[in-house]
Amino acid sequence: MYELKGILLQTCGGFFNGSAGSVSSPALSITNYHHNMNCTYHISVETLTLVSPVCLYRFNTFSLEASSSCHYDYVAVYDGPDTLAPLLGRFCGTVLPPDLRSSANHLFLVFRTDATVGERFLLLMSAGPAQGCGGFLTTPMGRLGSPDPNLDGRYEPRMNCLWTIEMQMNSAINLTFSSFDLESSSTCRYDYVKIYDGDNMNFPLVGTYCGNSIPAYFVSSGNFLTVQFVSDSSVQKQGFNATYKAVPRKNLPSLSSVPLQCPNYPGSYPNNTYCEWSIVAPRGRVVTVTFTQISIDDPGDCQNNFLKLFDGPDSSSAAVGPYCGVVRSKPDPPREAWMLPLGPI
Repeated sequence: MYELKGILLQTCGGFFNGSAGSVSSPALSITNYHHNMNCTYHISVETLTLVSPVCLYRFNTFSLEASSSCHYDYVAVYDGPDTLAPLLGRFCGTVLPPDLRSSANHLFLVFRTDATVGERFLLLMSAGPAQGCGGFLTTPMGRLGSPDPNLDGRYEPRMNCLWTIEMQMNSAINLTFSSFDLESSSTCRYDYVKIYDGDNMNFPLVGTYCGNSIPAYFVSSGNFLTVQFVSDSSVQKQGFNATYKAVPRKNLPSLSSVPLQCPNYPGSYPNNTYCEWSIVAPRGRVVTVTFTQISIDDPGDCQNNFLKLFDGPDSSSAAVGPYCGVVRSKPDPPREAWMLPLGPI
């Protein structure tokens, strides 16, 4: 269990003790950091053995004022309990720093800002399979879930946990929820879990989940997966638990035909699901989309549940659709509902 001793994540620095979790610049989930700050973060990883673990650290978010020598705003990382330890690096700008490994179970961060530009950073850390608020997970299988440090059966308020899961290059990740009970709302705006098909939140959003319906399992398209858990300050429920494991990666066909389907197909898709696919053809070719089945429940106006295509690289391109309803065969459907030739890429 991740234990946070001292200061909350939204404040400036503190002492962090656990085997997985995250630290961030103040007010990461709300706004950019403040000016004229000098924050120190002492991370001590618990170990039950006589051998100190080698710990993994990965920056998931990083956007600081840039300068050639990182003189103005920077994060300095030391391989030990204080600034007398060896310096692993001093970082600024918007390029994610490289993954870091400590030689023992201590890491020390210094975060300094000047009086002008303000941005933010988020560092994930992991040293084993223990469950905490976020972390960088690389074991072939493991578990994650909403933190309950008080062991009262409910997750904590004002949480913002981010897990990044990485497997070997030839593997994908199967994420399966075993329990799920979060504060419910029609738009999942209060407490929620988000899944991203990649190593950060800039990758496609698989879905946003809340309430007490267990989401369908998901298999990543590559060897990275990101899971975010957010709770507000009011209602706390039992939370969620999930397991992950490496599975063989399904290579896309080398031919021009690639099947796409919604999560949990052929079963019912989960509530509050939002999926995006980007299809890229060789230059000079066109993309043709053929539907073999559509079963999307909607009152009839395709406003709440729908499938929509865009004739271009993103959602600002010309829309084709939306489509909803149920069509299970192709007796004599309108051509535009089944064969959608899109323009050149």
